[in-house]
Amino acid sequence: MRNRLVRGAEPQKKTFPGRAWERVNSIKKSNKLGSSVPLCVCASILLCLCAFLPLLGCSDGSGEDPESGPEPLQIFFTYGYPANLAVLLLDVYLLNLGAVHVDRGHWTYPGSEEVAAFELYVDNTPEGFSRAITTPDAIVVWFGHSNFGLGLTFDSKMDHSAVGKIQTIDDFYNIAPPQVAVNIRHMRETHAYPNLEFRESDIVKSPKNYIIPDLDIERFPNIDGVGPGETFRYLRGEGYDRYHYMADRGPGDFFPMLVVRGGAADLPTPLRYRIFFFHGCFTGHYFGELFRHGVLFYTLATANEPTEWVFLDGVIRGQPYDQIKDRLNARENVYDYHVYD
Repeated sequence: MRNRLVRGAEPQKKTFPGRAWERVNSIKKSNKLGSSVPLCVCASILLCLCAFLPLLGCSDGSGEDPESGPEPLQIFFTYGYPANLAVLLLDVYLLNLGAVHVDRGHWTYPGSEEVAAFELYVDNTPEGFSRAITTPDAIVVWFGHSNFGLGLTFDSKMDHSAVGKIQTIDDFYNIAPPQVAVNIRHMRETHAYPNLEFRESDIVKSPKNYIIPDLDIERFPNIDGVGPGETFRYLRGEGYDRYHYMADRGPGDFFPMLVVRGGAADLPTPLRYRIFFFHGCFTGHYFGELFRHGVLFYTLATANEPTEWVFLDGVIRGQPYDQIKDRLNARENVYDYHVYD
């Protein structure tokens, strides 16, 4: 099942214009998971990119409607704090393809011999995300901070801008497992939630490590020697530096982690999407056990590269899942997927 076709068409060997990518590369180098560049500058870059696309030898994506064919793919591009660069790149990609911007947050493409017809909706609201993952046979993309797995943040502010409305666990869009390991200081100072506080009652007593079903991922990887099925017995540190264990997040990447209560109060049911590209940091570790439906593309490490257009290009061209994964990993080697049904 891991090589099942997304759609029957043979893949076309064409990628996003390299020179266009280079024009936004300077933005990426100075920003993590978003852009702190003013919107006026982003708009100027977008216009320049669109003006240069014909010079780069890119197809306009034109093609006659088939006399009869399948229903258009229903695609939902959902995003939260912060994802401004990803939205910019999506707009450039869609314009280059020849998609039509119907109105705010709605694009359409009639289809061609190489590319499936689709309707694409862009949304950065909780209601839009809930609608996306409960729409039958939908293709869903999410991009934004994972917030250590507490849930999503729907805010259009630039990266590292203070998001003052997040003050407690319940202020996130809660789609978390029952227990979540966080680094409080990092969330307050780097994720830019300066008002976030955790009550004593939020802290889990003697949390247990385990393996996430189907994905075979250790839930709380650590350097303390506490394996799956074993308990973290000690609570160390003070204030914002309290922790149950030191996380092993990759070579040289160690974090003191405090296990707090989670919960999925905001997760709608039933899940009805066909494919979900959950793009944030460590989405397999943080959310994998909750999205056991359809095809889940997830990350295994910190994910900074905006690759949404790569995923969408693979889907609408009918590329196999393995090929889509390889294309994503060619940009940033952190992706995997699992087919549930």
